[in-house]
Amino acid sequence: MKISAPLLTIIVLSIAFLDGVAIISAILFIGAYAEILRRQAMAEFKADREFQNLFWVSLHNAPTGGQFFLHAGALKNGVPYAWSSRTMNM
Repeated sequence: MKISAPLLTIIVLSIAFLDGVAIISAILFIGAYAEILRRQAMAEFKADREFQNLFWVSLHNAPTGGQFFLHAGALKNGVPYAWSSRTMNM
């Protein structure tokens, strides 16, 4: 069975599109889940002062080279804490 060039192009583009949708869906799911976990952990930490950046802001400012971006921070009893998305704690 021989597949024509236009049909093959449609098949390849469909597969590429579905791959893209799958990757974006996974990023959205992971981002939403990370937001929920961080907000729960920050609430349990009961800091005197805190700030949080959205996961999407953190993703946009992902470290390149020596750059450092603070995802969230807190001040408790005068001691500063930084949120680590790698270890998912302060």
